Amino acid sequence: MKQLKIVLAFILAIGFISSCKDDSLSPVPFESVTTTYGGYVKELDIISDTYKIEDLAGSSFVMKVEIYDGLHGANFESLDIYATYKDNSPNNGTVKPDEAKVISFPASQFTIDEKSGNPVLELVIPATTAIAALGLTEAEVGGSDVFNFRQVLNMKDGNSYSVANTGLDVLAGPFYQSPFTNGVAVVCPSFLEGTYDVVSSGTDQIDGTYHTDIMAEVTLAYTSPGSTSYDVDDMSAGVFGELYVDYGAPATVPYVMSEACGKLIILAGDDGWGDVFSGDGTVNGNGTLTVHWTTNYGDNWTATYTKQP
Repeated sequence: MKQLKIVLAFILAIGFISSCKDDSLSPVPFESVTTTYGGYVKELDIISDTYKIEDLAGSSFVMKVEIYDGLHGANFESLDIYATYKDNSPNNGTVKPDEAKVISFPASQFTIDEKSGNPVLELVIPATTAIAALGLTEAEVGGSDVFNFRQVLNMKDGNSYSVANTGLDVLAGPFYQSPFTNGVAVVCPSFLEGTYDVVSSGTDQIDGTYHTDIMAEVTLAYTSPGSTSYDVDDMSAGVFGELYVDYGAPATVPYVMSEACGKLIILAGDDGWGDVFSGDGTVNGNGTLTVHWTTNYGDNWTATYTKQP
């Protein structure tokens, strides 16, 4: 009887341990590897994330990914890429194609990573492949248009995982790096780097005086080689330094300005004086820039940038 009690106690202990397994060290909960949340595509590196309007035939979206299925790829069958299209360039007509399958990457194209033991591959999606899949022509594609790609992960057991049936903790979690979607913009070349003579007009928010001749020298430098974004050494173009510095404002407002095919974008941010700074502008046909910026303090200024030789 004593031996029977010992055997029963041992069996119960094993059952208790099994039912209370600790999944805290697993990036994916144990039960999830057999449900519709059991697979995901981890983005390891985005190598190229734009299509160039001047070279669509030579442009590709390139991203290195790793597949997680809880079985080191044994259940992984293929990765399908679908696309929708956002037409932001009405000058060449407006198109709105239905979502279409662009390309499929079978498991056989992946290699096994030595460290993780999972399938990895550098995905290459040429612009021409996406354009053809959506039934478009290159003439219908314009600068600032966007291709929105959606991933569908297919498994041998018949399950498929995408943004439609994946939990938010995976889609937005920093560990997983698996949004299952990517937006790829069509960009134009940008050559605004240089030093500019700038003349600004606007109203002094301290004494109400309207100025038409605030002058400054402003430099634009690429944030990275070949970028369409620029570090601007003084986005206020001398306004803060001439009018506000004696009241506690910074002498300059270093900022980032981007170009999107002739349009200038200045995202909202801190002006260094506790107010929100934002703006926009255009690249003019004669090479000058027209920049308009505001603050929630009431500033409303327009500046003309003329590039120095």
